[in-house]
Amino acid sequence: MVIAAYQGIDGAHSDVALRAHFRDRKVEVETLGLPTYRDVAVAVLSGRARYGLLPLENSIAGTFRDGYDLIARYELRPVREIVWRMQHRLLGIAGAELSKIRVIEAHPSVLEECGRFLATLSGARAVPALDTGLSARQVAERQDPTIAAI
Repeated sequence: MVIAAYQGIDGAHSDVALRAHFRDRKVEVETLGLPTYRDVAVAVLSGRARYGLLPLENSIAGTFRDGYDLIARYELRPVREIVWRMQHRLLGIAGAELSKIRVIEAHPSVLEECGRFLATLSGARAVPALDTGLSARQVAERQDPTIAAI
């Protein structure tokens, strides 16, 4: 079994991408969600994880400089490219109405990817968050029908 680190929480796009990647290769994997991309790099360098997933390019949002910077700073060696198509969903609590949502939280790149849709919601304001998965979890915990996450 290999351990593969990613930034985010269980169920994040990076977690799902890693699981699919290793499943397709019939390799058993344990994924390790960490708070920051830097933590992912350190986990690989320290041996805590054999692999780490760092985003480098996004077809809509562009280059992720943090990923490239970490590769250069820590002299990491990319071993594989994973191409992953994200399918975003707007998440609110049960009974929430789209017309009454006032705040939508997501990672800045996700907000950019969903910009066309967000522009149709005149009453809602997009709020950048460090982690989209964590934003979704907080929406569930807050139980506020005016707050959503992508």
